[in-house]
Amino acid sequence: MTTDEIIEFLLGYLKANAATVESQQFFGLLHQIALHGMGVGLGDSTETSGERAVLVHLAGALARRYPDQTLTIFDAGANVGQFVSLCRSAFGVGPRRYFCFEPSSATFATLTGNTQAWPDVLRFQVALGDRPSDMTLFTDAPGSGLASLTSAASTISASTWASARRSAS
Repeated sequence: MTTDEIIEFLLGYLKANAATVESQQFFGLLHQIALHGMGVGLGDSTETSGERAVLVHLAGALARRYPDQTLTIFDAGANVGQFVSLCRSAFGVGPRRYFCFEPSSATFATLTGNTQAWPDVLRFQVALGDRPSDMTLFTDAPGSGLASLTSAASTISASTWASARRSAS
């Protein structure tokens, strides 16, 4: 199917099913697929997610606007330090402070090992949220860097995707 055919199909589907529960579910799923296709939420590579380009642009803008101020960056869900490493590379040398928050014990140990030589990086083994609470952190395997507050059982499955495709046909 070409891009034009896909767009034509989606517009036809929308016209025939606007404002229905089924169309809301379908377009919610389509939204998730589109975000995935743009690299949003993949979390597997800061090098390919577009983050580097944004940070390099931001570094230049901040340097021009606030040349003598200390830059402070918060990395919530720091994982093993990929983002803080990218930030240090993009922002270069200067007055910088990086606060890394990672709740997983195994992942925090790796984060500490990966960043221990950087005196501008402060690490905290906690999660950040809008209120104090105890929550379960789900992982795909012991010691994995992949973690979520949502159980994998509640995410969209391939069969749900296939069902949504059949409904749209």
